[in-house]
Amino acid sequence: MTASRNIADLSQLIENASNGAVLTSDGSGGVSFAASSGGSVTTYSDVDSLVASSPSNGDMGFVTGTGKLYIYNGSGWYNIAVVNTSPTISSVQDASSNTTPFTLATDGTATVFTITATDAEGIPLTYSHSVTSGSLTNGGGTTATVTQGTGSNTNVFTITPTTNTSYGGTFTLTFSASDGVNSATSVNVFSLTFASANYANSAANDAVVSDSNVTRGTLGSPTTQSDSATTYNIMDIDGTGEALYYHDLPTFDFNTSSSSNNRLVFGVRITSITGNLIGISATDNSGNKFCIHTYNNALVYIPVTSANAGTQSYSFNSTSWFSTSDYIIYTIDAWSSTTGLSMKVKTAGTAGVTTVTASTTNVGYAPAYNTNTNSVSFFATGCGTPISGYTSRATLPQKVVGVMTMGADVSASDAIDEFESTFFS
Repeated sequence: MTASRNIADLSQLIENASNGAVLTSDGSGGVSFAASSGGSVTTYSDVDSLVASSPSNGDMGFVTGTGKLYIYNGSGWYNIAVVNTSPTISSVQDASSNTTPFTLATDGTATVFTITATDAEGIPLTYSHSVTSGSLTNGGGTTATVTQGTGSNTNVFTITPTTNTSYGGTFTLTFSASDGVNSATSVNVFSLTFASANYANSAANDAVVSDSNVTRGTLGSPTTQSDSATTYNIMDIDGTGEALYYHDLPTFDFNTSSSSNNRLVFGVRITSITGNLIGISATDNSGNKFCIHTYNNALVYIPVTSANAGTQSYSFNSTSWFSTSDYIIYTIDAWSSTTGLSMKVKTAGTAGVTTVTASTTNVGYAPAYNTNTNSVSFFATGCGTPISGYTSRATLPQKVVGVMTMGADVSASDAIDEFESTFFS
């Protein structure tokens, strides 16, 4: 039999077949249509069309108008429950298994987050995210960017924060896992918080501070210098009358045990401790103050309360952490006019934070103080207001990096780390 003849016969067979018939082979090359024994699925536009059909036992019908599936049992149609279980998100974690709320790194280090989710039907999930509170743009710039993984890593998201201190902010990301019908969501909060205020050195290319918060010395201005170790230019104080005043700072208190008081951090390189030299003083919101100078070739500090109580001077045990070739970052960790100060210090570029306490008392009581509250002064002899007291000593040569204040709820070590990441290369 020719191929064209076979095709003609098959065409005739199909034309005469009844609705719902099944094409079967007799095993010897012949084919024929027979009534369906049931089990096929037919699509209907409405229930009336379903009922009007001539089904066999086991036939199924899907009605597009209702989105329901039915099965025929030989005597009638029965609705089959169609269930799609929503996916489940079990966790959203970073590489250290931290969960919401998340704190983003202020040095620009990206954080990778992984969404772990499952679907009861085993359907592959599609992941997405949306900003549901706050914004990825704050202060006129981008706070952070969100990048989704590809391929088998679409459940992995990378959030890269800015290092611009003006663009910090808080935002909420809602992550979703969808099976195409239902979705699971997880709400996560992200914060990028810089110090409450940044005061650098008023150098010409300084993007952190404006001159409105810096008053120069009355007899001379420090020299602006660049240094490869620092992000901003430093101010070199090495001559008579030179001074740098950071005033009108956000309120700070040397007693940082209360979260309502801000912490003070400053960075400076003292280039010589020979002789009896003056040069650093700070005064908090309550009028408590201290000065740092040298006496008998040692670093000395003198704390005095707002009522001028306290007649002790204390030497730093500086041999383990201090070098005239290093920049040192200071923050006051505890304050006492009778037992001295406790400071946390760090050598910039070197690991480890050191606690500095009094080692010897009454080593030389000749203070020169900054008289303005909420201010810090770095000064030379003869600089004038706002420095008062014993100002006839020679200049303490120093290179000033800058000053920061931040919430007292920030630990001393974290405050020092924040300062270092901001002002050092």
